[in-house]
Amino acid sequence: MFITLNSKPMKKLFLLGIPLLGLLMGFTADQKMKEVKKAIVLGDIRVLNTKVDFPVGNLHISTDAIRPVKGVFQYRKKEWEPEIKYHQEDREGYLKMDSDIDVSFDVDSRNYDFDESDQNNWKVVFPQDLRHDMEVRMLAGNADIDMEESRLDEFEFSLTAGEAKINLRNTSVPEVEVKALAGDVKIDLSGVWRNDLQADIRGGVGSISLRLPSDVGVELEVSGILGGVSAPKMKRDGRRYTNDLFGEGKYNLYLDISGAFGDVHVQWAE
Repeated sequence: MFITLNSKPMKKLFLLGIPLLGLLMGFTADQKMKEVKKAIVLGDIRVLNTKVDFPVGNLHISTDAIRPVKGVFQYRKKEWEPEIKYHQEDREGYLKMDSDIDVSFDVDSRNYDFDESDQNNWKVVFPQDLRHDMEVRMLAGNADIDMEESRLDEFEFSLTAGEAKINLRNTSVPEVEVKALAGDVKIDLSGVWRNDLQADIRGGVGSISLRLPSDVGVELEVSGILGGVSAPKMKRDGRRYTNDLFGEGKYNLYLDISGAFGDVHVQWAE
């Protein structure tokens, strides 16, 4: 059974005070929202490699016990229509979801204009029991990515402008890379850890909020941040922050955080 999406208007997005101008002009109010439902049967695989290139709007990713990947895609403009490709090589599956819009962290998003009438919604549910490498790239919008309890081998996320909430609780994912050029990002890394973590988090204009476990060692290496760093219960040595358990237990979380403007906030999970 598919879940019905509740579309919500996007906020007007700005980058460095300059309105996002240009590419997606020509919206007319009488364009109707189109909806496509997809179920991708993965076959007999051990690992799923996923790449999602999302143009603009609201992206919601979650997991479930189901084995097929299921998605509900709502869009108004033809160029936002999802293109889904899947193939299998030996015991590995390769899934790509994108559209006709060029989605890249290197794209100059000042050439894009998205207003409150622009609505594009993707809701995708992935199987929780599969080993999974995931890369998500967004041009602009709001992301809610909930991969809690999933078997992530690697997670990558990039956002040019907008807001993102990323839940990696109880994943023990060993490698994480998050990039946000403009916007606020919240990342939950709490829960049980069965290995070390190497995380590279790059911010631009906006805040980075981290929810961390209180029972493993944590090290933050902060560079280039021109805002404040709020890291309670951590010792500071220059731009390096550590908690009391760092280097004392079996596993440690190593977080390399860099940015231009914005603040870093640390919250501890009990």
